[in-house]
Amino acid sequence: MGVNLQYALSERWVVAANPTYRKVAFHAFIQSYSGVDNSSTAIDERQLTQINEDTTARYFDIPLLARYYKKDRHERGKRWFFDGGGTVRLAQQVRTERSIVPPKGDTVHNNIPIPYQGTTYGLTGGIGGQFIDDFGIRIVPEVRYTFWLGKPFDSIHGKSRTGQLEVLISFGF
Repeated sequence: MGVNLQYALSERWVVAANPTYRKVAFHAFIQSYSGVDNSSTAIDERQLTQINEDTTARYFDIPLLARYYKKDRHERGKRWFFDGGGTVRLAQQVRTERSIVPPKGDTVHNNIPIPYQGTTYGLTGGIGGQFIDDFGIRIVPEVRYTFWLGKPFDSIHGKSRTGQLEVLISFGF
């Protein structure tokens, strides 16, 4: 969910920002064995520790893009565009609920968030069009790709991808 903001620099060039908000969640189940297994027996003698982990967070992605339209902004009809620039991702409200079941003893619960980067930067490029109907309503479909230069989550518990492909549709009045 987000908004689409544009500021015209000339007849064909604009600066566009399209901040978006999204929630993310992932689950990790980790089994860790310690000790030595005797291969001459059918039973596994190693000690098993299990970690069950649920993490949630929210992202604010803020792209700032230079957009070039193939047609002047005062000409009627559809206009195609190319855009490119940088994007900042803010990871916030990271929460982790973890249960650790040791080989012996009681289950341990904690809420320590997994390691994460609060701010991540990316390079973004896209193509799209702007269509205006008879009532002045603007429909702006766009396909955009962002290559992230870092990862908000990069641990054994959760990993973020470095590439992100988005298909966006904006409506303007």
